[in-house]
Amino acid sequence: MIEAQTVSLVAQNVTGMTKRQVQAVLNLMDDGNTVPFIARYRKEMTGSLDEVQIQAVEDEYQRATALASRKQAVIKALTEQGKLSPALQQAVLASTKLQDVEDIYLPTSKSGKLRPWWPVSRGWSRSRGG
Repeated sequence: MIEAQTVSLVAQNVTGMTKRQVQAVLNLMDDGNTVPFIARYRKEMTGSLDEVQIQAVEDEYQRATALASRKQAVIKALTEQGKLSPALQQAVLASTKLQDVEDIYLPTSKSGKLRPWWPVSRGWSRSRGG
């Protein structure tokens, strides 16, 4: 079952469709139906959406689920590092774009340094030419 919050997020970001249509498309896809099948044989359930519109719903759903999983991963990583504050958690959860989540996480992560850290950790330096 698709979460209501995810359906609302997808419905907000696709234009020209009702929340009911988005819910119907996501339920059909969750049941294993393909975009061409839904467009041709389930028009009564989707309100006669065409393949392009159904594909837009699928793409937006994949973006929304990727965003949700990245938010969870960032919150987990920050918790393990002991750097998660209530304000930071709220900022991550309020993000609507994957890049916003990365921008919040980057300064707090080990790899958030501007220069590569691995050459220095292996004994290389700029003075050695490389």
